[in-house]
Amino acid sequence: MKRILIAAIAATITTITGCGSSGGGAGNADLYLIDGASGTQGFIYSVDLSTDPITVEITGQVTSDDGDVLPMTGLAFGPGGVVAGTTSAAEEADDLGDLLVEIDLATGDAEAIDWSGDTDCIDGVNDLAFAGDTLYAVSGGATCIMTIDEDGEVAETDTSNYGALAYDAAGETLYYFNSYDIDGASLDTIDLDDGSIVTGDVEVDAGDPLGDYPDIEYSYIKGATFVGSRLIALVGYYYGTSVLVEVDPEDGTIVVLGIVPPNADAIAAAN
Repeated sequence: MKRILIAAIAATITTITGCGSSGGGAGNADLYLIDGASGTQGFIYSVDLSTDPITVEITGQVTSDDGDVLPMTGLAFGPGGVVAGTTSAAEEADDLGDLLVEIDLATGDAEAIDWSGDTDCIDGVNDLAFAGDTLYAVSGGATCIMTIDEDGEVAETDTSNYGALAYDAAGETLYYFNSYDIDGASLDTIDLDDGSIVTGDVEVDAGDPLGDYPDIEYSYIKGATFVGSRLIALVGYYYGTSVLVEVDPEDGTIVVLGIVPPNADAIAAAN
């Protein structure tokens, strides 16, 4: 197995310009983001939602033992402190793409897990979410909804349409944003018995214009997670901008929380 290291940036914790004042390190963060686009630096960000505007800080960087940067597209916190992640889609002659990794945030180490089973589904994993003990994933390149066990065995459960996953532990509901675009996305659920998509009756209403950012056009949803009872989505936009939004699962309306680093792709909360 390839060993992977989450390398701490020892010098200082950097606050992203324009996102508010410094507000504590990774240990008390509301949620985490990691750069995911190919060619980015794999920075890890902590986000404090309690400040106005939100505070985003660099707390580390994902690299391999050989010093290779590992951009991430999926991130999920599971039971017993397990943290799972997936790297960006593989490019030609790139053995660092489409990796499944298990991360120990207490030590800063992570370990790659060999894929098995329905491996055709792992092309470009877009998002991850634990629902209880089960890790679910949605793949953009292979258009699969899948489960992944602790040994890396993949089982396809349905056909996806890109999108993102977020598990509401209180309601025991796994939500699925069933669209590449967030505006008009069907907010569906995943049947936790068989992994199939259950079509919902709520569509996300992005609104027009976009709150305090009327010049930004909506593009695609990168990932989603619950922070306590709040459904938070990471959305990429044209012109290289990314924002966090809060989505109301009851009616699909959103509230813009703030701009985050443009290459942030993976999102998960340490609830």
